[in-house]
Amino acid sequence: MTSTTHLHGQSTLSELFTVVYVLVDDYLKASERAGHFKLPRAVNQKGSYAELMTIALVGELRSQTHVGDWFDFIKVEHSRLFPILPYRTRYYRVLKNLERIMADFALRFSHGDTFHVIDSQPLPIYQGNRWQRLRKMTEATSGHCPSGWFYGFRLHAVTD
Repeated sequence: MTSTTHLHGQSTLSELFTVVYVLVDDYLKASERAGHFKLPRAVNQKGSYAELMTIALVGELRSQTHVGDWFDFIKVEHSRLFPILPYRTRYYRVLKNLERIMADFALRFSHGDTFHVIDSQPLPIYQGNRWQRLRKMTEATSGHCPSGWFYGFRLHAVTD
């Protein structure tokens, strides 16, 4: 059984959180011991890096489109699994700082599996208030990204 089959085979969300947390926590500890990176520690830190990565990764596995809504849902509905979590803005900052580590985790975890890591980035022609104006390029479409609505293309990068 591949690791992706094992992840999608969990019957409850709590089981999925447990499996992903163990994988993430083991990866973070092993990578820190190997000297790949050093995660900062604070005495009053709310939520461990493994917990925050787990919430983000399970959200990706469950195809959650709104990161903030997903985080709020977890904070309310799964407070027994994650009793102490930061504010939403802190969660966003931590995830932004963990992007490279999460990408490395995804590439190491997917090694030998049959799935690919996919990322996309907007290539806007118009952005902000101008995205609804007259369009000369009929191949382009409108879309939404973290910085707001845009009209243009979306660049997709696929690696294995």
